[in-house]
Amino acid sequence: MLGDSVAVYLDGGPTADAVASSIVDLTGPGAVLKRAGAISAERLRQAVPNLQAVP
Repeated sequence: MLGDSVAVYLDGGPTADAVASSIVDLTGPGAVLKRAGAISAERLRQAVPNLQAVP
């Protein structure tokens, strides 16, 4: 879906969830949640407290 616009993908393999994957942009000074998915913003913030979410 994102093709060449992304330099690196981290693929955790297949999932049993029917929900799409979460997408986090780490290219800038801070982490930005581009798409909330199987891993919620709240759960991601446990690992990345300053995670920003795109409206």
